[in-house]
Amino acid sequence: MDSSSTPAWCWLALSYRLKLPQDSPLLAQMSQSWNAGLRKAFEQLPRFDWEAPPTADVPELQTGALAANP
Repeated sequence: MDSSSTPAWCWLALSYRLKLPQDSPLLAQMSQSWNAGLRKAFEQLPRFDWEAPPTADVPELQTGALAANP
């Protein structure tokens, strides 16, 4: 197989699988880190011309089970 014509991601393979219980502290930490990273990435995106700047009087989007059942 000619490696020059194959994208690098094609050579990646999962060699390890980890299954964590829902109440795992490690899972909670990874979830919090992932969510914080996503939030930061979206906050750093440039604003569209039609978007209003964020203000203190606008509540943040609520997520999780409580947001679905206020």
